[in-house]
Amino acid sequence: MSAAPEYEVAFTGEVHPYADRWPMRPADEIEEMAESIRTRRQRLPIILTPDGVLVDGRNRLRACELAGIEPWFEVDDTLIDEDEITAYIWDANGDRRNLTKGQRAMLAALRPGTKRSLSDQTGVANGYIAKARQVIQWCDSEVVEAVISGELALNDAYDQAQQIKATEQADEIARKRAEKESKEQAERDARLLADLRTNRPDLAELVDENRLPLEEALRLRAADRE
Repeated sequence: MSAAPEYEVAFTGEVHPYADRWPMRPADEIEEMAESIRTRRQRLPIILTPDGVLVDGRNRLRACELAGIEPWFEVDDTLIDEDEITAYIWDANGDRRNLTKGQRAMLAALRPGTKRSLSDQTGVANGYIAKARQVIQWCDSEVVEAVISGELALNDAYDQAQQIKATEQADEIARKRAEKESKEQAERDARLLADLRTNRPDLAELVDENRLPLEEALRLRAADRE
């Protein structure tokens, strides 16, 4: 068995955050990969940035660990700009057959650093990406991760997002209404208290000292008028 090509190893142990978002292959597939590496060597390198950050090859790295084989790393000197790095990660993973449209849409929506249309760059329809973004905005990280892992369909997560959005928007409307009513009530009470200070300063003083509720003071004031 011939040895793997010699390359400078610069792996820092760090995996790029976007590469780390992609689900690992099933355990049985990694076992098969490990067995292949044991018998036929690692045929594709694990790709690193010039800073030693892994951008592609987490499954190969895990298979090498299982096989007890020293991994073969290769540094790509072009992977410097964040947009270039995330584009590389997408190109290395985006066409994986074991991913659903929902998983690909979520991973496209999570892609950082891009300045151009995500749909154009990933081939994922804008509608799917828009749904994924709604899930990211309104749902917690557990729902997002469930879509990425394939445990939850994107449409189901989107329905959850819409329900949360509707509830939170309704709560916000109610809060603003309550604030408005409270402000109007405070302004009304201030006007009435000013009238008390002019016409019944004794009652106003009791209100100011919290010895008499404003409503009771107003009742007594009304009784005077009668």
